[in-house]
Amino acid sequence: MGEERHELADDLEKARLLGLEYVVVHPGSGSPERVREGALKALRLAGVRERPRLLLENTAGGGEKIGARFEELAWLVADTPMGVCLDTCHAFAAGYPVKDAPGEVLSELDQAVGLERVPVVHLNDSVGGLGSRIDHHAHLLQGQIGEGLKGVLLDPRLRGRVFILETPRSPEEDAWNLRVLRGWLEETAPQQ
Repeated sequence: MGEERHELADDLEKARLLGLEYVVVHPGSGSPERVREGALKALRLAGVRERPRLLLENTAGGGEKIGARFEELAWLVADTPMGVCLDTCHAFAAGYPVKDAPGEVLSELDQAVGLERVPVVHLNDSVGGLGSRIDHHAHLLQGQIGEGLKGVLLDPRLRGRVFILETPRSPEEDAWNLRVLRGWLEETAPQQ
């Protein structure tokens, strides 16, 4: 997080002034100790008390990126005001079986980090396969995870969380992804 410490502090200050709830960042690379120290320094420099909450996003784990394993994220945020943003594409690319066992993946995240520390989910399909370490997002149902994403979206343990699509963008592509989401939500809506 070297020079970004000041940039992150600046971003946190801007987010605070705008009244935003969360700032999501990738932990980056280097030693976990330096990443944690840099994030905490940015919070201090920005004078952040409660809002915005700094969330560290899990990574696909390519190169020397930190945060591909839930246990590593847990260590980074332990005893701090920071939380975690779950990215489904990154988790799948890091080797978590989101496609076939989304509930088990969430249980593992809950055991390592605690789902109460995960207020935001990036719901993305994955171009790369399980454990590929390829950080390349796909549209819902057009990647390697497919229907497994529905299991994440509809898991009752994530009720009330903020879900964000981070998919390739155009108005037509956004409409496609929103139709998929609405379809999944309508499947579970009580019939009148």
